[in-house]
Amino acid sequence: MRVLLGLAPADFNYFGTEEFSLPLGLGSMATYLDAAMGRQAEVKVLDGTNFSQTAFAKEIKRFNPSLAGFQSTIGNHKNTLLAGRIAKNSGAFVVLGGHNATFLYKEILQNREFIDGVIAYEAELPFQQLAKRISRKKPTNGVLGLVRKSKNGFVFPPAVVAHNLNLLPTINYDFFDLQRHFEKSAKAGFGSAINYYSGRGCVRRAASSIIAQKSTSHSFIPFEQFERTLASMNSCAFCGRMDMGNRIMDDGKVKKLLDALYFEKGVRFFWDVWDTYCPREGPKMVNGDETFRFFARIDEIDPAYIALQKKRFGKNILLQIGLESGSKETFSKMNKMIGLNKTQIFKRLLLLKKEGIRIDPSFVLGVEGESQKSLEETMRFIKQVISLGNVRWLLLSPLTLLPGSPFFKRFMSIPEMQRKYQGKDLLDAVEMNQDYLSLFSSVSRNEIIESIREIKESLPDGVRLGCKGITKKEGHKIGITTNKK
Repeated sequence: MRVLLGLAPADFNYFGTEEFSLPLGLGSMATYLDAAMGRQAEVKVLDGTNFSQTAFAKEIKRFNPSLAGFQSTIGNHKNTLLAGRIAKNSGAFVVLGGHNATFLYKEILQNREFIDGVIAYEAELPFQQLAKRISRKKPTNGVLGLVRKSKNGFVFPPAVVAHNLNLLPTINYDFFDLQRHFEKSAKAGFGSAINYYSGRGCVRRAASSIIAQKSTSHSFIPFEQFERTLASMNSCAFCGRMDMGNRIMDDGKVKKLLDALYFEKGVRFFWDVWDTYCPREGPKMVNGDETFRFFARIDEIDPAYIALQKKRFGKNILLQIGLESGSKETFSKMNKMIGLNKTQIFKRLLLLKKEGIRIDPSFVLGVEGESQKSLEETMRFIKQVISLGNVRWLLLSPLTLLPGSPFFKRFMSIPEMQRKYQGKDLLDAVEMNQDYLSLFSSVSRNEIIESIREIKESLPDGVRLGCKGITKKEGHKIGITTNKK
C-alpha cells in the first residue's frame, strides 16, 4: 500500500521559522509505520512548506496514496481540506490530525464527507494500527485515537495515546527533502539548520494532567477522560496545545540523534522544539561550534540555568522567550503565571546579554483589555529589549484565537459569536481576531499592524522580524515576506 503523510501549505503565516522547521510529527509517524510494515507500505512525507498549493496537489495525485493523513492547523486548514478531497478522489482513506483537528473533530466530520476520520492527540501508534487494518481490508472500529462519523453521531475510540518517547524509533530524517530544506535554511542565514525534540509536553499542562511517562509502555487515556481533562486544564490563555503530561526522551537517545545529524547530515543549527524544555544534568551534547536553540521561561533564567546549558550545549545558545507584553494589565489576562515585574525581567535579560546568550523574544498583541496605552507600553518595552543588542529574531503577532485555548472558549461563549462561528471547522482567523478586538479591547487590528510596522522600521541590522497569523497584504504593509514561492 502507498501511504502519504502531508502538511499542506499555509494560507497565511509569516512566522519566519519555516526555513528550519520540519513536520516532526509526520516524520515520527512515517518512521514508526515503516519500522512496523517495512515493504508492505511505501511511505512518503510531503512537507507543504516546500510547495505552492498547486504543486502540493500535483504531488498527491502523482503519488496516488491508498491511505493519507494530513496535519491540520488553523493556518493551513483550507488547503488541508483541498488536499484531503484530492486524496479521497484518488481512492484514499483520509484522516486528519494535530491540535486543530483534535479540537474541531465534530465540526470537521459533520461538514466534510470526504474526511473518513480524525486521529485525536498523538498518532504514531494509532496511524500504524489504521494502516494495518486498511492493508488487510479489516474494519477500523477500535483503532486508538480514531474518531469517525456514523449515522447516529460519532464512533469514538476506546482511548488516545500518550507515547513513551523512549519506545518510539528515532525519527528517520531521510523522509524529509533535506536538500531543499537546507537550501532554504542557508538562504535565510542559518546554514544547515534543523529542528528536533528531546521531550514532549508542557510543565503547566502536566500539573493538571492525568499521566506520567511510564518506563515500559505507552499511556492509554480513555477518550471521555481525555476530553474532560482537556476542558479543565489550566494553561496560558492563548495556548491551543493539548499536552497530556510532560515527557522526556532519554539523553542517550537524543545524543545519538544529534551526533548523526551533525556528522552525517552536516547540521550546525539545532532547534529543540520541546514546548517546555527542562534543563537537567546529563552528557555533553555539543560536538563543535554548532548553535542550539531552546524555548525558555524568563523566570527560569539564573546563573545556574546558564551554567548548565553552556556545560552541555556549548557557548552558542539561543533562547526563544515568550515575554508576551510590556503591560502588566494585559499580561495578567494571559494567565502565564510568571511572577516577575518588568524590572526583574530586564535583570534576567541583562544576565543573558552578559553571558553572551542571544534571544528570540516573542510578544502577543491585542489580548483582552488591550488599549492604546497598553500597546504603547509594550512597544516601549520591545525597544528596550532590542537595545540590549543580543536579540536575533523578534516574533511580534496579533492574537490568533486557537481552538481549545481559553481565549477561544471565552470568545465562543458570546451568543453573537456562537451564532456566527459555531459548527464551522474552516475558521477565518483574521475575521475572528477583528471580532475579538471589537468585543474585548479598544484597539483595532489596523492599529496593531501599524505598531508592528513601526517596530520593523526601527530594527537594527541583523535583527529579523517574524509575525504569526497575518495576511499577505498585512505582511507587505509591515515590510516582511517569506521565502516561499
